[in-house]
Amino acid sequence: VSPDKKEAIVGVYQQMNTVNTGFIRVHLQGLDPEKTYTVLENGVKAKGSTLMQVGLVPAFGQGDFKTVKFTFKAE
Repeated sequence: VSPDKKEAIVGVYQQMNTVNTGFIRVHLQGLDPEKTYTVLENGVKAKGSTLMQVGLVPAFGQGDFKTVKFTFKAE
């Protein structure tokens, strides 16, 4: 998270694919709860408080050793 809390980058890594497990949620930290952030990879908009409390579900797809990156920009 940038010092002014206007930008953030989150990387999520999966070493081994698992079978029949639930979704994982990534709960962010350090965002401004009052600002609205846009996820640049998919255009989703959410308040900082929502991203910290509810989180995001990364879509890894099939296979091992997958990476998902989220880039956030405050409006």
